[in-house]
Amino acid sequence: MIRKPFEQWLSEDVEIEFNLQFVNDFPILMEWLDVPKNGVLSAPVEKLRLSLSKNVQYWNEGELEVLFIAPFFSEFRFNNAPFYRIFMQRQLTNQAEEEELEEINKIKCFIATGKQTPKKPFFFLQEYKPEKTSGNDPLG
Repeated sequence: MIRKPFEQWLSEDVEIEFNLQFVNDFPILMEWLDVPKNGVLSAPVEKLRLSLSKNVQYWNEGELEVLFIAPFFSEFRFNNAPFYRIFMQRQLTNQAEEEELEEINKIKCFIATGKQTPKKPFFFLQEYKPEKTSGNDPLG
């Protein structure tokens, strides 16, 4: 059983433990992210995008959550329980090749199936860290 808080993981540890490999080009993701050339973002999303590009280097974690992440999720209405919804500050356990990860870390924000209790996660944000410091590895 893994008993290590998120802040102690290095990106290399994650790659080794979960047999992950960094990929520069992932066709399915690129297709999903592709916006039609004539497509225009909705006015609220464009406003958020501009605010993010102008301010992200100055915002701390709380400001990023309140001023960008929460309004962004609200714009796309990621709340359709039990099929999916946003969960904040929740613990999540998972099975990885017959090794259960201990429930010792709260995940900042994620989208998962479930009504009141998260079941299967689709996407998550652990923490906003603007850069790698000597004390942690945000990518890990």
